[in-house]
Amino acid sequence: MSPSPLDPLRQVFGERLEALAGSVVSGEVPITAEIVNRLIAQKLATLDAPIAGAEVVVLEHDAFTVHVKPRAPLPALRVDVVIDRQPELPEQPMVGMRWALRGLGPLAMLAAPFLASLKRLPAGVRLDGDRVWINVEELLRQRGLGEIVPLLTRARVTTKDRRFVIAFELRR
Repeated sequence: MSPSPLDPLRQVFGERLEALAGSVVSGEVPITAEIVNRLIAQKLATLDAPIAGAEVVVLEHDAFTVHVKPRAPLPALRVDVVIDRQPELPEQPMVGMRWALRGLGPLAMLAAPFLASLKRLPAGVRLDGDRVWINVEELLRQRGLGEIVPLLTRARVTTKDRRFVIAFELRR
């Protein structure tokens, strides 16, 4: 069994953290494009995916661009993404984003079958037309952080200073 991120707190405050009742912890975690690109490269190296590579460029105003290099004989694709929906926890743990292809002209028709192949996304990520939905709770569980899901009362993903900023609030 892998260690829980809450284990150090349990050593001090008890197995069920009852001594922390009423506590609120909040913060922001900035994540650079370099970190995101490294994680993407690591994941792509382990998959038999139609994507040879991808590079994220973080912009201002909750936007970013992904330069996708398909394995198929297509030019690199530029996907512009805007974060337009934040999670409302616990009822709606989804971050919503709208994406659009730019600069392809008539080649966009050739890209459609390629994009259809992206339906095989990781658990917690769903492509629905020009929308991408990311389930924050599912991603936390996949990364061994499922124990904090019941404590998570706020999560927000924005962009600022060429970084993604993950704001959160945990309540006990």
